Amino acid sequence: MKVNAVFFDIAGTTVTDDGFVKVAFINAFKAFGIALKDEETDSVMGFKKIEAIKIIADEHGLSWNNQKLLEVHDRFTTEMKAVYASVALQPLPGVIETFKWLQQHGIAFGFNTGFTREITDVVLAKLGWNQDNYAKAVVCSDEVIAGRPAPYMIQKLMDKLGIANVATCIKVGDTEVDVMEGKNAGCGKVVSVTTGTYSRADLEQFKPDFIIDHMQELVAIIEQYN
Repeated sequence: MKVNAVFFDIAGTTVTDDGFVKVAFINAFKAFGIALKDEETDSVMGFKKIEAIKIIADEHGLSWNNQKLLEVHDRFTTEMKAVYASVALQPLPGVIETFKWLQQHGIAFGFNTGFTREITDVVLAKLGWNQDNYAKAVVCSDEVIAGRPAPYMIQKLMDKLGIANVATCIKVGDTEVDVMEGKNAGCGKVVSVTTGTYSRADLEQFKPDFIIDHMQELVAIIEQYN
């Protein structure tokens, strides 16, 4: 297997999260009279956010129609944009160095996310990744017919990057659905990072090909195949 492309998740994988997504979920539900426990949000991390909201609502026995789900999602979006506009977002350690190494070695990379384009654009602008030419290929969950664990965001990234063979691609993420997405798409390798929602012990249960604690460990993995 020769690695031709890497597909990264964003929050918790390449960008600091510090519980921002969790708090946004809790505040969005609170606005509609529902109190969530912290751990209730963990299992839906990585999902398309409106799908995550439906999963949580169903677990609470709430028969919310699509309009209500959209209202909660709108509140979640408002919460996320406000947080990301107010905090100093930072790439996680080793991320920029890894991006530069990939560029130097002619390996394409892109991003996919459970966020909508509206939220993602705030994140990318805050990080300056558009200007730095890191974010040439980005696919958001509202730009495909279904988010993770479906493979459609990866397939769209392949189209954007001109990659024909998914077996030459690596998926990198911090959640269970990142692993499932990579496997469902047929990626050659799936790499989990411990910088997000789950511990190493948790991630081992999802059976990725590799688990790393620091993004620059990805370089050594790629060098095994290239």
